[in-house]
Amino acid sequence: MVTEANQVEDWPRRDEEKRQRLEAALQLFVARYGLPLEAVRRLSDAIYRLYRQHDMHKSLAERDRLFDSRFRSEVRALAERTEKSPDADAREYAAHMTRLDTLERRNIGRGKAIDGAGVTSWEDLSPPEKQRARELLRGNVLPRNNIRKPAPEVGYLREVATILEREIGRPISFSSAPPAIRGPNDHKGRHHGPAFDVMMAAAEMADYRLTNEAMAMLIRRLRRKGRPQKIF
Repeated sequence: MVTEANQVEDWPRRDEEKRQRLEAALQLFVARYGLPLEAVRRLSDAIYRLYRQHDMHKSLAERDRLFDSRFRSEVRALAERTEKSPDADAREYAAHMTRLDTLERRNIGRGKAIDGAGVTSWEDLSPPEKQRARELLRGNVLPRNNIRKPAPEVGYLREVATILEREIGRPISFSSAPPAIRGPNDHKGRHHGPAFDVMMAAAEMADYRLTNEAMAMLIRRLRRKGRPQKIF
C-alpha cells in the first residue's frame, strides 16, 4: 500500500523555485523552535499537499462560478424572449396573474376574480396591466448571488498556520521591531519572523500576493479566532 508520504514524494515538484523559498523559510523556523532538521521536509510536504488541495478546490470553484454565470445569463435571456413572445405560456400566465390582481382590488370576491382572470388573454389587458405583466415576466430571472465568500487562499493559509502551530505547540507569532538580520523571504516590511516568513512563502506558492501589513493582519485575525493546539 502506498503511504501518503510516498504519494507526496512521487508528486512532481511543481514551482520548484517557490518550494525552495518555502524550505529556506522552514529551515529558519525549525532552527528557531529547536525542531529536528527532518521537520523541514515534512512541513514542506504538508504545506505542499495543502497547496495542491487548494489549487484543485479553487479550479473547481471557478468552474462552478462560470457555470452559474452562464446559467443565470441563459435564464435571463429566456425571460426576455418570453416577454417578447406572444404565444408563450408564461406570457398568458402573466396576463392571468395581472388581471387577477386587478379584479381582487375591486373586491368582487375571490371566486369571481379567479374566474375572470382565467379567461383573460394578453390582448385583453389594458396598457397599464400590460406594463405590470411585463414587469412580472422580467422578474422571472434568478436573483444575483451576492453572498460574499472569503478568498479560498484565506482557508489555505489558515490550514498552513494550523500545521505550524501544532508543530510548535503554541500560536504562531511575529515581531514588528526592526530586524537585525533579514530572512530569505523578506518583503521589506516592519513585520517579520520565522513563522511570518513561512506564511509569506506559502502565500506566494498559491500566487496570493499579500503585503507585509496584510499578512500581519491576517495572522492576527487567525489568532483571534483560535485553533486547537498540540497536546503533549
